[in-house]
Amino acid sequence: MTNFLKFPDNSQLSVTDDARLSRLEAGYPSSVAGRVTFSPSTLAVPATGSVLPSGAIAPTGIQATGSTFAFVVQGNFAFTSNGGSITIHWDGSNGSKLLVIRRADGSNYSVLAGSMTIGGLTAGVQYGFSSFVSIAQPQHLSFVQGDAGTPGFAFSPAVTPALISSASRTQRLTTNERITEGLIFFTANVGASGLGTGTYTGQSV
Repeated sequence: MTNFLKFPDNSQLSVTDDARLSRLEAGYPSSVAGRVTFSPSTLAVPATGSVLPSGAIAPTGIQATGSTFAFVVQGNFAFTSNGGSITIHWDGSNGSKLLVIRRADGSNYSVLAGSMTIGGLTAGVQYGFSSFVSIAQPQHLSFVQGDAGTPGFAFSPAVTPALISSASRTQRLTTNERITEGLIFFTANVGASGLGTGTYTGQSV
């Protein structure tokens, strides 16, 4: 049945004489002129058990696509500085509050209390920081690699757009949950302290 199913040559959907209608559902055969025909498509039928008797989608057998994100993050970072370094606190000290992540499915967990000092900074300069947790270890806070400081988790005013974009992608990987919406900023100054400026997932500061 050569060219039994095809678009007319003058159709916008026709590129060559080989343009044909094709079913996407590989698991569901169609009947053409009395013959059962299977599509070569790679799209498969839903996995057994993916749909419950009620019609709801079961969580098993479904693979996530896109970014995973917390519904709301409670708590905040605090920052202190001696001019040449910035210390980030998420341990309840210096005005910080312990981080609690609450998901849309009703589950929640707490990030382990901690702090981190980034040295090698310049007094009077504002730096940004990008944080997330891994789905595999949600109690442990992580920071995205920046372009300044030791360790290099600070984002300087000279940071490239490409590095900012890369940081955003890291936060939004399906294996991660972002704590902040982009960067949280703080200026290095002798004796400086505060909460920084920026937005946490689900809340503003």
